[in-house]
Amino acid sequence: MAYSAGPDGSTFMPISAYAGLSADVRRQLTETKIEPAAEGPAPLPPLQQAEVTSARSTKNKRAEADR
Repeated sequence: MAYSAGPDGSTFMPISAYAGLSADVRRQLTETKIEPAAEGPAPLPPLQQAEVTSARSTKNKRAEADR
């Protein structure tokens, strides 16, 4: 379908009847196949644990928090 806006209102019309496209583009769009949407969202790829590298040693370090 092609969208057409004009003084009589906005409508959708078949691509074969839309004058704003060349015959070749109308043919290509008419032959285009659209797959149905997936049942649900695609699963996210697994997250990997990032390696923590530090230039400073954490041995014998202490921290104190106020209560």
